[in-house]
Amino acid sequence: MNKIVLLSNAEKLPKGAFDFACMLNEQQPMLLAGVFLPKVDYWNTLLYFSFGAAAPLLYYSPEGTEILTENTAVKEFEQLCQHNGIEYRVHNYNESFEDIKEYIKIESRFADLLLFSNDLFYKELTAEMYNEYAEETMHHAECPVMIIPETYAKPDNIVLTYDGSASSVYAIKQFAALLPELTKLETLLVYINPSEKHGFPEMDFIEEFAERHFSNLNFLKLEIEPEKYFSTWLADRKNTLLVAGAKSRSGISELFHKSFVGDLLKEHKIPIFITHR
Repeated sequence: MNKIVLLSNAEKLPKGAFDFACMLNEQQPMLLAGVFLPKVDYWNTLLYFSFGAAAPLLYYSPEGTEILTENTAVKEFEQLCQHNGIEYRVHNYNESFEDIKEYIKIESRFADLLLFSNDLFYKELTAEMYNEYAEETMHHAECPVMIIPETYAKPDNIVLTYDGSASSVYAIKQFAALLPELTKLETLLVYINPSEKHGFPEMDFIEEFAERHFSNLNFLKLEIEPEKYFSTWLADRKNTLLVAGAKSRSGISELFHKSFVGDLLKEHKIPIFITHR
């Protein structure tokens, strides 16, 4: 059994992320911890962000604690867990925090996977502020993160992104270890490096490893610029789940601001599994 953390704001439970958790629970019973955070004071946060803060500082409004007291999203979470036969816990953070990074750290430290919605989680923030906050959330998470849109098709195929780095292999390892039921789906391991003309790096090794974990595996080398064309290539694939790795804080920054994963979060409605080490 895995322990999964579902991040939610106080007002609305992310149904896409919850439905994904239900799918996982049907395949393997788990413990689902709902982590509920109070409402953001948008204007104070915007004012702070406008002065060039290194990272977004979220100010919480007094109404946030009242919403949590009323159990708006919490009650719905409890009812849905009971209806779907999911073992659950509720973690209410109803104080006013200047920064929730420490709470993300501690919750994810004792979890196998963290889920949040790229459509609903702090939707009141501007796109730039949201990207910064999502980046901070991922950077401080001490377990893999799954970003789930509110509306998506149940995945029937997996795309593993591979660039020869340790971080990309680590992401594949973590995915296979945490979600073994999904490794039976049609899987494509994609290598993207337009400057590399000699095929997959360490082809024998990645083949030996990946074929032990993914029962329906194929390999593809794409000689394209990922920032420009990977998103277009992926748009032609239906019902996909993407697996990607990030090396460091700067690597995650690139994911959100420069590379194809950032575009996918904005343009495509697919679940994305991301790890960093």
